[in-house]
Amino acid sequence: MWSRPAVEGSRGRQAQRVWWGAALTAVVLVLPACGGGGGGGGGDSTSTKTDSGAWGATLKRAGEPVKGGTLTVDVLSGAKGISPLYFNEQPSNNTIQIMMQVFDQLVTLEPGSLDPKPGLAETWEVSKDGLTYSFQLREAQFSNGSPVTAADVKFSLESVGDSLFANLFSAVKSIETPSERAVVLKLSHPSPGLIYNLAFPGASIMPKAVVKDMGEEAYNKAPVGSGPFVVSSWTREQRVELTRNDKHWRTGMPYLDKVVLNVVPDDNTRVLNVRSGTSDVADSVPFSQIDSLDSSGDVDVLLGPGADMFTVSLNNSKPPLNDPQVRRALALATPVDEIIGVVFKGKAPAMNTVLPKLKYWTDAAKRVPYDLEAAKAALAKSSAPNGFSTVIRYSAEDQASGQTAQILQESFKKIGVTVKIEPQDSATFSEFTRGNYEIRIQQPGQSTSDVPIDDQFTTLYFNSPAIDNLFTFFKDDTLADLTHKAVRTVDEQQRADLFKQIHIRSMELLPRIPIAYTPNRAAVSAKVGDFNYLLNGWWRLDRVWKTK
Repeated sequence: MWSRPAVEGSRGRQAQRVWWGAALTAVVLVLPACGGGGGGGGGDSTSTKTDSGAWGATLKRAGEPVKGGTLTVDVLSGAKGISPLYFNEQPSNNTIQIMMQVFDQLVTLEPGSLDPKPGLAETWEVSKDGLTYSFQLREAQFSNGSPVTAADVKFSLESVGDSLFANLFSAVKSIETPSERAVVLKLSHPSPGLIYNLAFPGASIMPKAVVKDMGEEAYNKAPVGSGPFVVSSWTREQRVELTRNDKHWRTGMPYLDKVVLNVVPDDNTRVLNVRSGTSDVADSVPFSQIDSLDSSGDVDVLLGPGADMFTVSLNNSKPPLNDPQVRRALALATPVDEIIGVVFKGKAPAMNTVLPKLKYWTDAAKRVPYDLEAAKAALAKSSAPNGFSTVIRYSAEDQASGQTAQILQESFKKIGVTVKIEPQDSATFSEFTRGNYEIRIQQPGQSTSDVPIDDQFTTLYFNSPAIDNLFTFFKDDTLADLTHKAVRTVDEQQRADLFKQIHIRSMELLPRIPIAYTPNRAAVSAKVGDFNYLLNGWWRLDRVWKTK
């Protein structure tokens, strides 16, 4: 793979480091938005319609989009950096939400669809052998007026080469620029997931000359992109203001004049702000308040499928957790429906796989039922027939994980497994990469796929020995081989069949205990139209509008 070009102030990292939660079918249960029929109270919109499929959700409003206005969104936490160069070394979903508005990628994803759409690349072709991707750039400008060129694309994609996301582009052997508007990617082996990876915000296109001139540190504070909005001000981890980019290539878009993102960590304050009209949108609505919000008449709740998953992680290298029968016994003794009722208030579908619900999800994989007698029988056949003692760790800051740990403690006791619960501060909890845990619960929203296909998480879980298969210390040669084939197979039907086999086998071996696919959710004012989520939880604010 190529090497990342030198950039003044660069914080180069080892390419093998991987970040696993940026923060992704026809599904058995598709969550409807709670705000269907009657709309929010007041406002100029008299009806709502939620387009919520397997791949995202949009809160529709009656009438045509209106141009102008300021959209204020309250978010749970803020961004420490706002450029792709920063993000690719210090990633967070908070940074992504800003980047999605300020930058474009070669291809883009739309709410409700999985097929990559033209972005800065107006057209593209893939060779039959899957080894050459040829892109033709559209005539587009960065917000400073300079044209988007092939040299900018080459520079931007190369910047991912020595970052935490290098694994998404490891198949790329070289980047050629035969003309100012032509880019050719040469691959060392087929990688059908590449076209999806190119829509990832870490692959956003930056102006090479501006980055070189400013240096990375300065560019991170005032980035220049070709997206629908421009950063007008940013207070680290507190507030960002975006204004319309009049040079944006999408005709007539964005509709809004301005977007303000305010960091409001307190759940109740975010909810009160949107109900009072202080803000227009409250992101990450507490599950416990969805029903009351949606029946209040003040706002509508947009609830859509997400690429996140809530699971119980097991250290597969620690006896007796290295025994598949022990893991199955614990899964059978996990009251998934009770956890979903308590933690998610019934708003999250139960998992039937150990991966996020993405393009190659299949109902051929079966969820583990809650069956204490079957759990006891599995344990009796295991290396710990008389039970054992273990420790569940979770972040002390996360109520959902704490509630889950308590439920598991009581249920596991019924099959002879004694559980000690250890809440930890965030710094200590994050040391799980060293393998110093037995069972851990990762809080909702922290296991989100960066892409809407199965390639990334499947590779991380089953074919990444350098990081101990995402620090689960799980090993299975069959799954590793299936994964290797799946991510390189060009034929779509064969690819789907391989992922199906992966889903089924991994549910038989249970390297972790699956619980719920975490949905995206936001409380939205009745004055706001077309607020949306991609499957990954990201917004496309270029099509959002607000009544006067």
